[in-house]
Amino acid sequence: MWWRDPHPSWWSWSGAPIETQAQLIEAFDEVSGDAQSVEAMKAWLLSQKRTSQWSGSSATANAVAALLGRGSDLLGRPADVTVDIGGEAAPPEAIEAGTGFFEVRRVGREIRPEDGTIRFRRNAEDAAGAGFAWGGVHWQYLDDIANVDEAASEQLAIDKRLFVRRVSKAGAELEAVGEETALKIGDELVVRLVVTSDRDYEFLELSDHRASLTEPVDVLSGWRWGDGVGWYVATRDASTQFFFERMPRGTHVLEYSLRVAHAGEASSGFAEIRSRYAPEFSAHSGSVSVSVPGEEKPE
Repeated sequence: MWWRDPHPSWWSWSGAPIETQAQLIEAFDEVSGDAQSVEAMKAWLLSQKRTSQWSGSSATANAVAALLGRGSDLLGRPADVTVDIGGEAAPPEAIEAGTGFFEVRRVGREIRPEDGTIRFRRNAEDAAGAGFAWGGVHWQYLDDIANVDEAASEQLAIDKRLFVRRVSKAGAELEAVGEETALKIGDELVVRLVVTSDRDYEFLELSDHRASLTEPVDVLSGWRWGDGVGWYVATRDASTQFFFERMPRGTHVLEYSLRVAHAGEASSGFAEIRSRYAPEFSAHSGSVSVSVPGEEKPE
């Protein structure tokens, strides 16, 4: 439960969304005694903390006071969550005091085909009572970079496309790069990254692999701005990295240029974006094949 479009501002208390939510929790608790609304508003406060920060000491103090001082005792009754992997219970080895955080890891030959079915459960008594529970599944594996399929969700998605810049009498034009696109050494490639999100994010990291046949045009790292978003670009040997302090919800388009430097065949690699402090919010794109035929030597 929350109020639509709370925008932070320096000049009014009503423009501070976290403090406003905390004050409304106190009002709903003391004035109307609406326990259901209090718990719903506390859930919004916690969900905001997953992908963003409580900006400033005032917001943090008010949020903590509302969460611990109003409604049910979140720390006094930790959520009883069980995980079933492949139809078998996977008991946690250690549970963090207070938060109830735990993790289950399986590596190498411990992983079986049936382990692809994972189920999270809370017992009926705890599910009907107080407390919140969030979880995530992370899968790491080794494969050829060209075989990695696109993975996205409604919360966060990224799409990567390659274009070659052609100059004609009508001016510069962008031609989409496909398997049949004829490239040659010296061509300028434009990498277009389209990021889509359903919420405001803070502290996002984006890493875009670069085809081994290309070299970056802009090799200097630094801050960039565009479309109401600011980010820091770091050019690495095999990738370009983007760091966002804040990205509003919606669709954002990022572009940068590469120069074809060698002949051969390679994969453009995929672009991956994830929340720095909530890695369960992540996505990666597919890759594009890049082919540059070599120049024929005269006999």
